[in-house]
Amino acid sequence: MTVVLSSDVVQPAESVTAETLGRVLGIVSRSAEEMNVGGVVFYVEDEEGTDVSTVRATEDLGIAEALDGSALLLTPERLERLARR
Repeated sequence: MTVVLSSDVVQPAESVTAETLGRVLGIVSRSAEEMNVGGVVFYVEDEEGTDVSTVRATEDLGIAEALDGSALLLTPERLERLARR
């Protein structure tokens, strides 16, 4: 799954805040739970197609271990935990 963020929520140095990422992940997680999705591989990019870093945001959210390069791997357990936030 690739989420495209508008330029008004992308921070300098092409990153995203924990607040923004947390909201997006909450929506994704609740939707995945409703559709009985087993897991999600999640990428973030801007409107130009440039990768947006989620490193700082995932650290702030306490899920940095889910990062694999630029992909965020959301297992069923992580999806469930994020859906409850």
